Amino acid sequence: MSAGAEDGPRRRVRGSLLAAVFWRMGLTMLLAVAAVWTLLLIEFNSHLDSMRDRSLNGQAADVLRHLTLNPDGTVAVALPVPLAAAYRAAEDAPRYVVLARDGRVLAASPRLQGPLTMDGAPARLGRWRYFEGRDPITGAAIYGAAVRPEAYDGALQIQVAQSAVHHDVLADTLLDEALDEYFWIAAAVFAAILLVAYLTLRSALRPLRDLSEEAAAIGPGTLERRLAPDPLPREIRPLVEAVNSALDRVQEGFHVQRRFTADAAHEMRTPIALLRTHLDRLHPDQARALAADLDNLERVVGQLLKLAQVDALVVPEGAHADLAQVARDAVGFLAPTAIRAGRSLAVEGA
Repeated sequence: MSAGAEDGPRRRVRGSLLAAVFWRMGLTMLLAVAAVWTLLLIEFNSHLDSMRDRSLNGQAADVLRHLTLNPDGTVAVALPVPLAAAYRAAEDAPRYVVLARDGRVLAASPRLQGPLTMDGAPARLGRWRYFEGRDPITGAAIYGAAVRPEAYDGALQIQVAQSAVHHDVLADTLLDEALDEYFWIAAAVFAAILLVAYLTLRSALRPLRDLSEEAAAIGPGTLERRLAPDPLPREIRPLVEAVNSALDRVQEGFHVQRRFTADAAHEMRTPIALLRTHLDRLHPDQARALAADLDNLERVVGQLLKLAQVDALVVPEGAHADLAQVARDAVGFLAPTAIRAGRSLAVEGA
């Protein structure tokens, strides 16, 4: 079985939390900006279509305002000079046509001989119907509106149309101006928001860095220290409390181990002393062998006691030690053993 299978499923190693949150926020903001831009574009087109429809409605209202229905069923349209000139201006000029109930052309803009759309009359009186098609004169794309005015009880139908090219040019012009004027502003605002988000996240994660430094300072000699939960966010406090609880258990186990080592070493000294008193009753050869074993055992017990004393020694924070004096004391303690072994010891340096 592999080590990964023995240790359970491996967790995926992640990089910087700051980078992950920052890029996810940036991507979310970018998607939000794209969504808002799409909605604005849809709203813009909707308003543009509404403006186009109102323009067609006004065009038909102008024709109706200057229309006269004669008793013989004929129609006369006396447009003001500016309006009449607009209908004669160019090939992509606006068009109008007045139709009888049976579809006959009663009046029309210059050079127009038939209806602007062959879809038939509007279904209901006074309701607008909008259409797209081709100009009967030039074949260019047009959009228009048709209505049966209530003033004549539906006896007439007015169709008006405008060039679709103007509509597209207007839309493109407005979009180009909006991009030129607002794109850099939107980009600057987006960059500013990202910068503020980065600084905010970095400031929010600073307590975690301080917490990691506090945790790194905890060791066997400083098990009494605990992580401070006060300056941390609520989401991090359960982790800090769990770590502090784990440190409590480690400290308690460490103290139990120290007490066990000290108690065991202390309790073993008495049996060793009793064994030495019984060596005199044994044969000299057996006594010498057991004495050597007891010496080794006593040395181990002495080391355990020293270890327990060292573990119980607490050096206060900020304390200082004269290492030169420590070295001299160590040489003085080991000098007899070194001399018996034919060795020499010396302390060099200040």
